[in-house]
Amino acid sequence: MPRRILVLADLYPPHFAPRVLSLVRYWVSLGWQVVVATEEIKQWNSSGHGRVFEGVEDPCPTYRIPLRKSYSVWESLEEAFFSTKERAFGQVLERQLKMDEFDLIVSFSYRTFPHGTAAQLAKKYHLPVVMDSRDIVEQYPRYEFLPTHKEQKSLPKKLFLSLLKHQYIRQRNRAFRSAQKIVTVSPWHQSVLQKTTKGMPVEVLYNGYDRSLFYPREPESTPRFTLLFTGRLLTLARSNPSPFFEALSSDALRPIIEEGLLEVAWYVDDQSRGLIEESLSRFPAFVASLQQIHSMQPFVRVPHLLQQSSMVLMLGTPETPHGAHGIVSTKIFEALAMEKPILMVMGDKAIGEEILKRARGGCPAGQISEIIDYICHCYEQWKSLGYTQIVEPNREYIATFARDEIAKHYTSILEEVLASYRRL
Repeated sequence: MPRRILVLADLYPPHFAPRVLSLVRYWVSLGWQVVVATEEIKQWNSSGHGRVFEGVEDPCPTYRIPLRKSYSVWESLEEAFFSTKERAFGQVLERQLKMDEFDLIVSFSYRTFPHGTAAQLAKKYHLPVVMDSRDIVEQYPRYEFLPTHKEQKSLPKKLFLSLLKHQYIRQRNRAFRSAQKIVTVSPWHQSVLQKTTKGMPVEVLYNGYDRSLFYPREPESTPRFTLLFTGRLLTLARSNPSPFFEALSSDALRPIIEEGLLEVAWYVDDQSRGLIEESLSRFPAFVASLQQIHSMQPFVRVPHLLQQSSMVLMLGTPETPHGAHGIVSTKIFEALAMEKPILMVMGDKAIGEEILKRARGGCPAGQISEIIDYICHCYEQWKSLGYTQIVEPNREYIATFARDEIAKHYTSILEEVLASYRRL
């Protein structure tokens, strides 16, 4: 029989959220009755990164609810310490929906919201709930879980951020007590969350890629050797292009650069542009002249950008006790699916590097010399063929990250939860 699912999402198109959208589309294709409720983030309505999915049609009834008025610091603190947004969200949903008509709630979150709302509604209406945490505050460098340009922070600010981080973790873990299943996006996240769930299994389902958009095309010759970056740089502590710029400024790459055929294309938001330009200011002017910085593009254009590129650039840092952990960008799966060579600067010495190596999809560079060598290797292939491609990709392994395959697994989890809950 058709399932009746209420999806609560912190983000939903046009504001990112490809993970949520792909799952909702799949459940609708099964004939399930799905309703999505999300926050309408008014301050993003005119921003580049907030419009990546603009124009996407809703596959089911969707409620976009404004939950903030001023986007002030005080409003954010009320949300963090008093759960004001969680309560307001639940109250609106109870007025607009017949909660007792649903079989299951699935909530998707970055930090905490809307897991708290899901927990409240599940308890009140005796519904099972699955909570999906695609990002958690523990994955970021110690004080970088909030987007910021400032790397250096005063002692009072560090103390406050430590308190805020603890509060977010506390809120999330409290909400988890109401869940029948927790889902996350990497083995590292699984390990962290498993310690907080007191024996409840935590499932890993990667973000993956859309097989209808990202697949190998017939190679096309391109007039320039283009290194492509698409996405966002939240902080330099997490995504630092400096080692890449250092490689470009080296004498070893000077012969290639002097041919005048190499360029770096960035498709980013305004904050990322600022971080890139800040980093470039420390290098020779000719390095900056190689960079072409563009605004972010609708997601449907990304396959074309990948097809026209010679190499995909990914930014990361090796995992350290106080650094970033467990971050596996959607971009790695999309590039692998299109069999484009990936240069990871720097290799994370963890799950991202493991995926890249197993897929045989590129170079997780651990030092500047490896960046230089891989650029030279791909440039030689491009000069010879007019294009680049991964040699002997592990296609069987890459296919496991297709979102339709992930959706099938996700659906089996929901069915398992529904069957178990009825027996209680």
